[in-house]
Amino acid sequence: MIYSEITKKDPKGFVIKSTNQRILLFGRLIKIIKYKEYFGQVHIFYKEKNKIYQKYVSKDYFKEKAGSNLELIRYVLELNNMLWVRRLKQISRRYLIRYKYYEYLI
Repeated sequence: MIYSEITKKDPKGFVIKSTNQRILLFGRLIKIIKYKEYFGQVHIFYKEKNKIYQKYVSKDYFKEKAGSNLELIRYVLELNNMLWVRRLKQISRRYLIRYKYYEYLI
């Protein structure tokens, strides 16, 4: 996905370009390919291990756990020390130190 504030949709109404690039599912940051919002749920297509999967998640969960790469990394770093988040925190710190964003969070 391209980093864009303007959402771009395909003819079927699926969002293919937006700031929602990743979602926190199953304790992992997963890349979103495209998604479509319905009344109470969101239909997402995501890529994992070179395969494309689809899943329905609630709209509230999607609004809370989906966003740009930097937003999600900051969200993960602010979480408590849970076991399933520990590896994500290490990856997040490494990413932010590389791009010199980590010092602004402290």
